[in-house]
Amino acid sequence: MRYPGQTSLEAAPSWEARLAKLPERDRAYLEAVNGRYYGALAFANEQEQRELIALGFPMPEEWLAARDTPDAELERLAIAGNQKARMFHIDRVSERVAPVLTVRGFENTPGDQELFRQFVDATAMVANLLHDTRSPFVAYLAGRVVSSGTLGGQPEAIAASFQLARELGDPRADSFRDAFLDQHPGMDVATVMTAYSYFKSSVDRTAADGKGR
Repeated sequence: MRYPGQTSLEAAPSWEARLAKLPERDRAYLEAVNGRYYGALAFANEQEQRELIALGFPMPEEWLAARDTPDAELERLAIAGNQKARMFHIDRVSERVAPVLTVRGFENTPGDQELFRQFVDATAMVANLLHDTRSPFVAYLAGRVVSSGTLGGQPEAIAASFQLARELGDPRADSFRDAFLDQHPGMDVATVMTAYSYFKSSVDRTAADGKGR
């Protein structure tokens, strides 16, 4: 599960040590991405880094390579089936959709129609990616892209993603969840459970059901 062109991943004593070797622009970008994913990209030592790699978490050099990939090429790689390209494409779509739906719904304009197409494709892609990878990072990604497609960026789908991420092997998910709940009190429990059931069903469906892309 590597991003195209990344033949190796650099081991580091910690996330902070790895970022310290990068130019300021790259450090700032990666810090922002890590913040977007609740600190889940960070690792405390080389062993934890190896564990995150095994669980499908993208590493710094992959994030940077994807950042510099044009939209059309990234989508092409995602459609072609590269799992990391799918992750980065879905992340990029969610970051493009969220600012729009924070203030208004999709409108009947060519730009919004294209954005809506990308969002629909990304949500279908993340469901397949959950099934194919069983990666806790994809659980976090699913929460973010579904949340981005709600008016005002409703947090329930993100809250649901923590439970699934823990089940898929990330023991840190409980602490991420607790911090998130503190920041978003009063969520609708039924909506959280509906989102969790949807994500879980994507993971658990049979291989025959998961043939479509």
